[in-house]
Amino acid sequence: MRKKLVVVLALLCVLAFCMAPASATTSSDQTTKKTGMTVTPIVGDVMWPKGSNTGSVTQGTTENFGYTVPAGSTTLSVKVVWGTTASNLGLIVRTPDGIAYGEFDDATDGSVNGSIALQFQDSPLQSGQWLFFVRGKSVTSSQSFTITIVSS
Repeated sequence: MRKKLVVVLALLCVLAFCMAPASATTSSDQTTKKTGMTVTPIVGDVMWPKGSNTGSVTQGTTENFGYTVPAGSTTLSVKVVWGTTASNLGLIVRTPDGIAYGEFDDATDGSVNGSIALQFQDSPLQSGQWLFFVRGKSVTSSQSFTITIVSS
């Protein structure tokens, strides 16, 4: 009986390990690492370029945006702003090879302020078409937003 219990517990541990997310976020600094990529919240003022995309989501719907990262880039910054804490949006970022990061939301940077600002770093970042999915996580009717993406 004891041997069967040990086998069952071992199988449960293996199953739990297989079901764990591939990326881990620590609550102290909200840094996510996966395959060499570092993702950190942007806190403070940043010079964002002019020329944002706009969109609108309702509860559970998603808007998609693409951005081409040039070869040799080491930093990708993205900011989604909707300006109200009455709604909460989610952001998932997918690299050209299909690795997904997120879902990040308003609290990711430790401040609930109607925006998500993140920086992705790697040496170098994967070049090509990155995809950004903005989802209505907690929206009562319709929520408009802007998304700004820049790489260097």
